[in-house]
Amino acid sequence: QQQQQQQPKKVSEEKRTPSPSSPQRRSRKASNPEPVLVDSMPLEKGPLFAGKPKQKQDDVEESPQPTKHSYTPSKSRNTVSRISHTTSTSSQVSNTSLSSIVEECQTFLREFTDDLSCYDLMADNVKIVIFDTQLKVKKAFLALVQHKIRSAPLWHSRRQQFVGMLTVTDFINILLQYYVAPDQKMEQLEEHRIQTWRDLSKSKRPETLLCIDPMMTLYDAVCILLEKKIHRLPVIDSHTGNATSILTHKRILHFLYINVLEQSPLAALRLTLEHAKIGTFNVLKIHPNTKLIEALELFSRHRVSALPVVDENNVVVNIYAKHDVINLAKERTYTQLNKPVEVALEYRQKEFVGVLSCTLKSTVKEAIAKIVDSSVHRLVIVDAENRLQGILSLSDILKFLLGRQ
Repeated sequence: QQQQQQQPKKVSEEKRTPSPSSPQRRSRKASNPEPVLVDSMPLEKGPLFAGKPKQKQDDVEESPQPTKHSYTPSKSRNTVSRISHTTSTSSQVSNTSLSSIVEECQTFLREFTDDLSCYDLMADNVKIVIFDTQLKVKKAFLALVQHKIRSAPLWHSRRQQFVGMLTVTDFINILLQYYVAPDQKMEQLEEHRIQTWRDLSKSKRPETLLCIDPMMTLYDAVCILLEKKIHRLPVIDSHTGNATSILTHKRILHFLYINVLEQSPLAALRLTLEHAKIGTFNVLKIHPNTKLIEALELFSRHRVSALPVVDENNVVVNIYAKHDVINLAKERTYTQLNKPVEVALEYRQKEFVGVLSCTLKSTVKEAIAKIVDSSVHRLVIVDAENRLQGILSLSDILKFLLGRQ
């Protein structure tokens, strides 16, 4: 089940003008309570999805039976004038306190994301790779490499529903569980099916699939991503049960940048990282001669997504991200976990742009621009001598922009 995926396009002003004949999405604030996170149920019982807005029976109005594309996306609504008017007043802030500057930015972006739906972030063409739970684990991870993706929804054919996600974290946990000695074949990785692995690891993962309906607000999606500390959120149509997209921090920040932040005069964006207090410090780090098995243990134990590689002077020389581990499947070198990290870095894909960094003197807007333009997931924070100070992640930026702790 595939459709081609593209980056979210900039919402054009002409597309925001609503058609007189188009039905409009009812405001979530009008009658719907806070979203309730529930698991998806079999289709014959009516699918329920995490974050799907609930309605009291008395409040439900009669309407035509919706189909997958029967709703009018909120991207057709006219919000350009509201954006320009609100941001123009923000540039005049001069003597206000730092907290009020940040709060003004957060309030505006919360209102902006609350007025948009998850559907607004979907490109015209979307590619979704879905794995059946009876697929062998090894083939599934090779498929991730082939399609250059980091995760895929899992479909249970007998239950006729999505039951979870397969990610690089699963690959790391499999290697840690079955690795015994160098060059010793891991039969479990070669022969196990995805469902077998899920049965064995069910105590270490959530019992339910966390997903969201495409007509839920973008703000709700960001809150779920940040509060649940997850990196991807499947978007599943609650009427048809079809997976339509996967929301990530990267996709959301890219959308906000090209539609608001790039031309916005919000004062908070001109703050330095030091004044804005953004970033993660006292981070874990490794050395070029650190063994792969040790790096994998750090990924699993501390739930970090990347490990800066430093020399004896704490100067950043490289970075080993969790996604780089999948290259071990591509090169069939997952039985050689006793080798140093610098050897594994040689298997990195050609798309790697290098270690991108910033300093505490960089502004919030400069950091966001570098992340979006380079299509990376983080910046390494360094000093003038390129010594490691911390990491600026996508979640750090979204927490600052939307005021989520």
